[in-house]
Amino acid sequence: MSSMEENHLLDIVDAEIGKDGQKDEVVAVAQLAKRCLNLDERYRPTMKEVAMELERLRTGQGDYIHADQIKQAEVMIT
Repeated sequence: MSSMEENHLLDIVDAEIGKDGQKDEVVAVAQLAKRCLNLDERYRPTMKEVAMELERLRTGQGDYIHADQIKQAEVMIT
């Protein structure tokens, strides 16, 4: 989580991932994992929501949620 907050997420991921152009997917999965770790259960996704999001990412459907959009949503929630 600290790597994400300091914008160093890709520094802890295997270098091969960056070569394949999958950075957006890595960030999206990391953001989903971060949501799963939220201490306030109201803001944690259900397992069904997690499965749906992972399936969406796997199939490449829809746009990826960028980190700045997540931060804006987090500010609105708190």
